[in-house]
Amino acid sequence: MRRRGRPRSANVLGRENAALVWDNSGYCRGAAVAADLYQPLIEQDINSPMRIAIVGNSGSGKSTLAQQLVNAHHLVALDLDTVAWEPGQIAVAREPQLAVAEVRHFCASTPHWVVEGCYAGLIREALRYATLLLFLEPGADVCRANCHDRPWEPHKFKSAQEQDRHFEFLLQWVDA
Repeated sequence: MRRRGRPRSANVLGRENAALVWDNSGYCRGAAVAADLYQPLIEQDINSPMRIAIVGNSGSGKSTLAQQLVNAHHLVALDLDTVAWEPGQIAVAREPQLAVAEVRHFCASTPHWVVEGCYAGLIREALRYATLLLFLEPGADVCRANCHDRPWEPHKFKSAQEQDRHFEFLLQWVDA
């Protein structure tokens, strides 16, 4: 049975092995120091681009973290679900070249952004422009629990009932 409510805010940045952080110098940090990520972002020169790519499984906390970064740093967000699928259609993949072109245009024309999703080809395009990559991996149990608690996503589904009809597909995606 699907539970409805606020998304679980699993503090993935505070859990060991829950996140890996790469910056544009190629440096990789584990989750134990990833919580220190926020301070450099806040202190970053306002004139230098803040371009963050977040990748992880469905339910890993990508959208929640992206929204926190948007609110804290006035970034523009791109949810790759809105690019990967045909608008107004459920689980109908968009032509890959069109999706990549949209990501490229967004990343090149927006100085401060966060892109989040689990589509390798689209994230790869965003990484050409990103200054920071966050990989979230809180584990399948946390991802499934977050999916159960996920509220209705009106930008993806016409109704909560329509979203619920695709819930098992989402859980299969998590476990894939």
